[in-house]
Amino acid sequence: MKRQSQKVFIISAVRTPIGKFGGAFKDIPAVDLGVIATKEAIKRANIKPNDADELIFGHARLAGCGPNPARQVAVSSQIPEDRPAYTVNMACISGMKAIMLGCQEIVLGKSNLIVAGGMENMSRTPHLLEGARWGYRLGGGEVIDAMYRDGFLCPLAGQLMGETAENLVDIYKIKREECDEFAYFSHKKAQDAIDNGKFKDEIVEVELKDKTKINVDENVRGDVSLEKLSKLKPVFRKDGVVTAGNACGIADGSSAL
Repeated sequence: MKRQSQKVFIISAVRTPIGKFGGAFKDIPAVDLGVIATKEAIKRANIKPNDADELIFGHARLAGCGPNPARQVAVSSQIPEDRPAYTVNMACISGMKAIMLGCQEIVLGKSNLIVAGGMENMSRTPHLLEGARWGYRLGGGEVIDAMYRDGFLCPLAGQLMGETAENLVDIYKIKREECDEFAYFSHKKAQDAIDNGKFKDEIVEVELKDKTKINVDENVRGDVSLEKLSKLKPVFRKDGVVTAGNACGIADGSSAL
């Protein structure tokens, strides 16, 4: 007998503003950002924390964040300790994969209500001194940026993300002008959405220690122009297309649904 799968509904969705690298969120741990989004998602759904059967969160820059950050988010959001929570690391798609896994749990009838999302604070990614544990007998030690070790550098290809992007440029014959235009319209659309309050309902305000309240994305450049973008030099190849203007930004934030 074929079992009928359960339908899945999103009953609330919320995100923090997106903080720029070294910006307003640089002193807020990723877990704390995750808690802010989770609590607000639960509140907007008009449910209680103990209604959640499970929490699944994507998180890619894990260095220094403690074991199973998703579990930390769940407990800090008053979700009962007997409910499972786990962290998904699938690089840039981590948060989306967490949502997909939550959806599967409901479709298969294993859970009724899942909290899923993602969190990241790239500004707080630490530097590593790998030989310090056992000591250095002679000479100095190399300080390694975990941002590169755990993210920017692909250990399989031995290349930075920007270099792998240039590989795709070669494969799909992408032009520099196309990249600049995409970046330009991305910023313009985002700025237009901010100006017209399109993001207002999906953002939860974050209050900093000094009582400053952040409710707008920091990394949107509304004054960008195609002329400015076209003048930037390629970063990874002399004749490449990836520049500081059309590459994805380094950012901090969280979302939950």
